[in-house]
Amino acid sequence: MESRLRQSMHNHVAIIIFFSLFIIIFPLLSFSQPDCSATSTGFTPINDLGTGTFTNAWGETWTGGLYPGGSNDLPAAHKAAGLQLATEIAPRDSSGNPDKINGKIVWLSIGMSNATQESRQFIPLANAYENKNPNLVFVDGAQGAMVASVISSPWNTNYATFWSTVNARLNDAGVTARQVQVIWFKEADPGPMYPSVHHYYDSMVVSFKRIMNEIKARFPNTKLCYMASRLSARYATTRLNPEPYSYYTGWAVKKVFEDQINGNARLAYKGIHAKSPWLCWGIYMWSDGSTPQKTNPDISWDCPVDFNNDGIHPSIAGAQKVGRLLLEFYKNDSVSCPWFFNKPPEFCTR
Repeated sequence: MESRLRQSMHNHVAIIIFFSLFIIIFPLLSFSQPDCSATSTGFTPINDLGTGTFTNAWGETWTGGLYPGGSNDLPAAHKAAGLQLATEIAPRDSSGNPDKINGKIVWLSIGMSNATQESRQFIPLANAYENKNPNLVFVDGAQGAMVASVISSPWNTNYATFWSTVNARLNDAGVTARQVQVIWFKEADPGPMYPSVHHYYDSMVVSFKRIMNEIKARFPNTKLCYMASRLSARYATTRLNPEPYSYYTGWAVKKVFEDQINGNARLAYKGIHAKSPWLCWGIYMWSDGSTPQKTNPDISWDCPVDFNNDGIHPSIAGAQKVGRLLLEFYKNDSVSCPWFFNKPPEFCTR
């Protein structure tokens, strides 16, 4: 039985490696354009559901809302905890010691190809923002092909490569792992590598928790992690991460929040035994293609302008849209007040 289990694990790793290479190569292939004729997925954005429900592919009924109880707002206790941790974020020297004069606060992105495309559009916008905290340093640690099952699995051949590259990028930016205090996280897996969308969802939840543990262990001064969902994959022309996998990724993120809020030990974020950063949305970006969210009408994904030819990766215009959305989020997020601004706006003091 052990030999069968070992062989199964080897087969799974081989599939992950194949799809990881596929993620790099596939966008380079020639397609005329994304499938703009694709009809509605029939899914409702999680935030638009509110207290309404969604029946998943295996018959369970889930309540909508970005957070528990069908709400799109942070639960009061969880928000208070996040605000407290945000006030603990301060400029640090290369060894992680407080240094108000020369210290840095590092914002670091972690994720796959979409995340690096979007980070590279966000970072120049954030650096140009006139009210940005001058101690803030933005570093893109996300990398193409480095999907959730790769960067969460020490036995994967690309696991070490991902994390060593993150450290190299920090070094290139003149900062260290101990100065990292805020994470932006966006991940997924090649959906069709799993036997069902149920397996995909379960794997995402497990991988996301493992990655939060990796982040806290590697960047011990990290306080906050803002997690994002995938964009729409309605117009996909590849089996890389089409619908419904893109939609279910958002539900997996929501599940991780719920587990942390409900006291899951693997996601403990308080005290010397913390195993994870404090988690919240930053931001929920899924819509049914070009149909805007009702909750946030600024979020919609137009075909073909917002997509590369595969209908999976954002175009430059699509990545720029994400960059603008993320900047607006931080400019209006109360938990960002203590660390993001040079001079906190009036809403921060209410």
